[in-house]
Amino acid sequence: MSDQKAAVMEMAATVSSAASKTTYAGAASGFVAYLASIDVLAWLGIAIALGGFAVNWYYKRLENKRADEIHKLKVEQWEKYYDVKQD
Repeated sequence: MSDQKAAVMEMAATVSSAASKTTYAGAASGFVAYLASIDVLAWLGIAIALGGFAVNWYYKRLENKRADEIHKLKVEQWEKYYDVKQD
């Protein structure tokens, strides 16, 4: 795997991790603001949680695509190396 692809995969994992933490923080702050009857902060917390969820979903989807591509390449390599054909 090239250095560029490794860097992109590492960046995607980092962004995904940050998005997860942002989602949890937004949800928690929204819940606390709701309990404290601060409507503006409750809605802001919900918006942050939804934004974090969307970013996390996007980068997880990219990560899954890359994993599928890598799997297909490995299967092709194995088929060539072992001279095996699937039914």
